[in-house]
Amino acid sequence: MKKKTIFVLFMTMLLVIATVIPQTAFASEELDDIEFLTSSDYRLTTGVSTTINFKLYDDNGDLFTGSVTAILYDSDGKGTSYMPSGSSGYYSINNVTVDVAGDYDLVVESSDGDKVTVPIEVADPGIDITGSLIINDANPSHKITIELGDAHGEAIRRQSVTIDGTSVGAGTLSLTTDYLGKASFSMTPTMFGNADILLEGHIIGTIPVVKAYTEGERIGENGKGSAGLSVAVAEEGWESSSIVILTRDDILADAMAAVPLSKKLDAPILMTSSSSLDSEVLSKIQELGASQVFIIGGAEAISKEIEASLSSSGLTISRLSGKNRYDTAAQIAAQIGSADVVYMTYGHGEADAMAISSFAAAQGSPILLTDQDTIPGETLAALKTVSPHKIILIGGTGIISPNIEKQLAGNYTVERWGGTDRYNTEQIILENLLDKQSARPVYFASALVASSDVSGGKPFGDALLASALAAKNNGFVIVVPQNTLPSSIQYFLSYNKGYLTKGTVVGSTSAISRGLQEQLSALIEH
Repeated sequence: MKKKTIFVLFMTMLLVIATVIPQTAFASEELDDIEFLTSSDYRLTTGVSTTINFKLYDDNGDLFTGSVTAILYDSDGKGTSYMPSGSSGYYSINNVTVDVAGDYDLVVESSDGDKVTVPIEVADPGIDITGSLIINDANPSHKITIELGDAHGEAIRRQSVTIDGTSVGAGTLSLTTDYLGKASFSMTPTMFGNADILLEGHIIGTIPVVKAYTEGERIGENGKGSAGLSVAVAEEGWESSSIVILTRDDILADAMAAVPLSKKLDAPILMTSSSSLDSEVLSKIQELGASQVFIIGGAEAISKEIEASLSSSGLTISRLSGKNRYDTAAQIAAQIGSADVVYMTYGHGEADAMAISSFAAAQGSPILLTDQDTIPGETLAALKTVSPHKIILIGGTGIISPNIEKQLAGNYTVERWGGTDRYNTEQIILENLLDKQSARPVYFASALVASSDVSGGKPFGDALLASALAAKNNGFVIVVPQNTLPSSIQYFLSYNKGYLTKGTVVGSTSAISRGLQEQLSALIEH
């Protein structure tokens, strides 16, 4: 009887243990939460293979260590299954490639059926395209560069990209982006249309095939004068600008060297009468959202009343004004800073200064002025500040004498680019500086830039304005007479038109006639 009682007690204890243990010692914790390691784990880029890294937690806030599965659902509820790897709370889903941008849900499920759901953002990659596909262009130096960025704006590095030009008769190319996310190529399309840029089989961008040359719409055809033209040019090149440059509209003496400053500051040049601020110009300053105005010239060029009016409007005014045009050019050079090359033009050679302006601006080189036989002290002082290695004289010995070269030769390397007239000098400039590695736009403006060119009338400021726009758009300016094309310029255009993408006349028909515009278009068309 005693043995029987002991057996019953023993069995009762076993029953109690069997009931308690599953609820205590053998109880498993539930999957409760998920945490991504970085933002790149939940912000994906279409077409780019990604590893999603995350941590899992149980309902006690401890790392979850069980096995899990995962499903990525799109907005339509269609899911793609994955088997995460990992342990000790740290997990990874490898080789995740999503084809369509949008909002997704990642559902992670434990073996016990516990689930956590977290949103995933998928965005198309960003792409910047530099260059154009030109019909029948077989020049291998004409390159197109693409730059890829992910959903975070970071470069997509070492990524295979396909350029599909089959629809434009150019076949396909396979590229690999570099460390900066860039890849360059050349292609010769034989038909108009679009070449597609594909990432993992998905079109992420297109490149249209364009004509080798297009004629731009004339800027300033309505003939509202230099002030009105300056507004039109500003509208063409600048949607906004914190800085503008203001100069007089009747002579270019003070502003001859202003284009490199325009380039450095990314500021349009506006023109007004000396005594009162043109209302259109004031409106444009306000539309651009400018907070600072650089005035070029003294009070006789832009009156103190204009300065006071601008200042009272809340604008910061910086006036660059010297004792003369040489000093003003020197002050402008000081704003530009040191440079390896300085271009030096005759102080009354506005045409030569305009011919070199856009090129000098692109190089970050200032323009300084000289007299015919002696170098002004202001210019010599500026040279010490700028400290160039080379000085290039613009113009023949008839306007800058050999004495100038002798004065400079002891301290600088000196070159001279000068022809028989202003147009021949311009041709030499163009031949020396035209970049034949890539095509670029050209702007045509009036060569009547000095008072002596217009028989006592008001010279045209068109070339100054066009040069600022050209520098902004990686182009250059050619100054021409009103009605006829000089043989030197005709020769240059005939043999270099393949490097021109677009030609735009700047100014009214009183500056460049419609007949000359048509002649230019016919000559350059290709």
